[in-house]
Amino acid sequence: MANVNSTTPARPEFIHPAFQDIFPPELGDITIEVLLTRPLHQGMDFLALAPVCSELAAELLETRNTTARLALAGRLALALRLLRDNLEEDLTGPQRQALTSTEPPKEQACDFSPDADSLADYCHTLTQILLSRTLAPQQEKIMAGLLFELVNYQTDTLTAPQFWHAEGQAN
Repeated sequence: MANVNSTTPARPEFIHPAFQDIFPPELGDITIEVLLTRPLHQGMDFLALAPVCSELAAELLETRNTTARLALAGRLALALRLLRDNLEEDLTGPQRQALTSTEPPKEQACDFSPDADSLADYCHTLTQILLSRTLAPQQEKIMAGLLFELVNYQTDTLTAPQFWHAEGQAN
């Protein structure tokens, strides 16, 4: 009798190396389960979504199981899309309060400073590339590292204090 799924090899040891799982299985990924089941919805603001994106990107970089990586990349794509959509809304009072500090912002010498919308688009596009599985294993690892760096830069930028109080008045 023929296999129901003809793409399933009868002898896995004969799978061509290019089609084997590029990451060996990893044990004990409890955080993946939490990350994949955490509710993500349109009502979340960017201050809640940005750290979730960072956690997903970090786990994506560390996870070696291909199935888990695809699930994490899909979840990250959703979180990034929600984040991007949320960036267009005006700041609410609680968001402004969360982004207010008692000290003036520190000047940072950085030549890389894309706007938040472009940065969200860059991250989302890199996630889509990882989901496509069209890259060689080494390129996929490099792309995941780049995505990790961009998502963390985005999170740091979005959640850093933007306003400060000077003698009882907001500037």
